[in-house]
Amino acid sequence: MASLTYTPLQDFLTLDTGKNSRTIEESESLVNGDWEIRLLSLLPAKTRDTAITCELLHTTLRVVKGNYDALSYVWADTTTLPPFIRSASACINIAGSEVPVTPNLHAALSRLRYKDRNRLLWVDQICINQADVHERNIQVERMTLIYGLASRTVVWLGEEAENSYRGILLARGLARLRMEHKTETDAMFKAVVAEFSDVERWTALDRILQRAWWHRTWVVQECVVAASVDMVCGYRDISFSELARAMLLLEELRDSGIMPECVGRVNIASVVALLGSRARTAPRGWPGGQPSWEPALGFDSLFKVLSRYRTRDATDPRDKVYALLRLAQDFRDAVRASTSHTNPIPVDYNRAVEDVYSDCVNFLLASTKRLDFLAACRTKRNLVHLPSWVPDWSDTAEAPLSLGEQNKYAATSDSVPCNASIQPHGRRLNALGIPFDHIKLLATPCVEEDFAYPYPSATLRQWKALAFSQGQDEESFARTIIADLYRNRRLSMYAVTSCLDMYRIWHQRSADIWATEVKMDMVLETIDFTHALRRASLGRRFCISERGVAGLVPADAIEGDLLVGLVGANVPYVIRAASTGSGSYVLIGECYLHGFMDGQLTQENARKEFSFM
Repeated sequence: MASLTYTPLQDFLTLDTGKNSRTIEESESLVNGDWEIRLLSLLPAKTRDTAITCELLHTTLRVVKGNYDALSYVWADTTTLPPFIRSASACINIAGSEVPVTPNLHAALSRLRYKDRNRLLWVDQICINQADVHERNIQVERMTLIYGLASRTVVWLGEEAENSYRGILLARGLARLRMEHKTETDAMFKAVVAEFSDVERWTALDRILQRAWWHRTWVVQECVVAASVDMVCGYRDISFSELARAMLLLEELRDSGIMPECVGRVNIASVVALLGSRARTAPRGWPGGQPSWEPALGFDSLFKVLSRYRTRDATDPRDKVYALLRLAQDFRDAVRASTSHTNPIPVDYNRAVEDVYSDCVNFLLASTKRLDFLAACRTKRNLVHLPSWVPDWSDTAEAPLSLGEQNKYAATSDSVPCNASIQPHGRRLNALGIPFDHIKLLATPCVEEDFAYPYPSATLRQWKALAFSQGQDEESFARTIIADLYRNRRLSMYAVTSCLDMYRIWHQRSADIWATEVKMDMVLETIDFTHALRRASLGRRFCISERGVAGLVPADAIEGDLLVGLVGANVPYVIRAASTGSGSYVLIGECYLHGFMDGQLTQENARKEFSFM
């Protein structure tokens, strides 16, 4: 059947859709042409207990762009719903048919209805025929356009619970203070203490920021490309820009070191991460048949995007890739460069997760001619059949944080071309490497508990004892345990002195200083060093190589593992001979070798080709 025609376009929101509505089963399958989509027309209701009635429209993005809202929510989240609703089967009426939906979506639609007019929404659960994998593949590839061309993204955080209304009111108040005081930190501090000292409000705000929506992978794209974002929590709403201003105020207070105790109760990381990703330009026409977005900061490469949002959740592990593809500039460039606009990583839910992740490696190696993606590889993985050189993006563990991703090192010279290749069928990676040394001694891995009082922990004291027993001095040890990164920069000669001062103060925090007198400035000065230590050491262990080089290696490294520099990678790696005895190797993970992170490895042994399983 032909697509719907809406004339005039500005009257689209109030169009009588009765003749054109149909259920998902009755609607013709959405084909990959002229950007066809379905929209849900949510009929008005005076009261919330009125049954939800809708119509389903078949149209195109060219016709409806800017005249609908795109819903962002968690399919199965029931944490804020009453028990009797959680267990109930929820249904909505679409053109006279009862269609089952998840309870959380039912709650969202019930709240979002207007009282006096229809509301046009794009809702993935309904507007995509989830039983048709081919259609789902097409529509998922189109998600960037669907959210980018909507009038706004509406975020459903869930029902009102745990005093959430107080948290929303607090966020609005903080946003107001941020506008009033700008960068006047002292004034903001006094205002926060004077106006918002109620602990319950801060707890409520933190609970809002801990809800399941903030941890989803898909929400990144749904917010980044949106013209605007409104967040709804029960009966209350707040714009994302307003919430972001509130979080910026809290971040500024934390960075200043003078934050009130109440501020420490709020987890602001999720909001700040999305805020940084919202830097984008509006769609610019339809070049090549689709709008385009300028890359947000840090979105120039697919590897950076996947790494930045690795800790987020996805019910389907393939979505850890599919949800982020179109945000990467290098991926979009590759699609545009193809004469047929072929997707180098096609969305296909019939493919195995391992194949999708391998597609990413193929793309990254072909587009960058480098091996930096290896920095995301870990030995502990959810997909046991994945080659050791293919990152398992379904692993959401926060530690260890990648060293290679930060582009602060150059362990092998960029002047040597990377000739790595993937064997047919994608099971082996052949790469040129420089054998350097073997691990001789290992200390206990650093874990989360090592950052609790008192400092330093038994583990870190063991690290120091091992280092000093092997002839390491205080400077090399201090620089090694922070991977030579202080305040997110490589240490200059001037910074080394400052870093050593911070190390000494940090090391004293468990000594008599705590039993006598604690100076606030001394405590504050250790914050940067502790942060650097955590980023570099958490999930790793201190080691000494056979040549006496100090380093940080993965927690799963063992004595005897080989330390190598791989041509095309900016950090060294720990590798291990495969148990098959075939001469192949297994990648254990990236490492830091003190004094060998800036090209020194290229002056070492002759190069050798390694084959990784």
